[in-house]
Amino acid sequence: MRTILKGLVTALVLGSAAVASAAPCNDVTVSGSVTAAPVYTVTAKAPIVVTQKPVITHPIIVVKPHASWVDLSGGIRLRGADTVAVGRQQGEFKTIELVRDGGRGDTKVQDVTITFANGQTQTICVDKILTGRDNTLQLDLAGNYRFIQSVSITGQSFDHGSIQLRAV
Repeated sequence: MRTILKGLVTALVLGSAAVASAAPCNDVTVSGSVTAAPVYTVTAKAPIVVTQKPVITHPIIVVKPHASWVDLSGGIRLRGADTVAVGRQQGEFKTIELVRDGGRGDTKVQDVTITFANGQTQTICVDKILTGRDNTLQLDLAGNYRFIQSVSITGQSFDHGSIQLRAV
């Protein structure tokens, strides 16, 4: 009886292996109806290989924060609104400053709008006159160190007055 069972199990295993090699597939199940024969389940899956190159949407710029003030404009004479283009190449900043130039005229600054490199904006209502005694206006940027795309200043310069935009 034992040799008959061995022969039956051997025939089942070899017969199904031949069928599996004749018609390859991902899942192969070998089973027998004899109670003494073990049931074998074999699952074979092809490996999945994914290769993808990194996608760079803009150049990566690594710039250390500035240790001192960086001039972003020359003398600006305000007659309504003026915009200063800055750009990523200037680096990241945490504070901007408007300074009255050494001329004799004053400049009234109504508001300042900062457009960051990611498209977000920050508008600060200032309503301040930069004079010979009070000649500096510092504005902290939301979010600490940020790349600035542009700064728009609305106001009016009087008697040949002008201001300069700086950042740190």
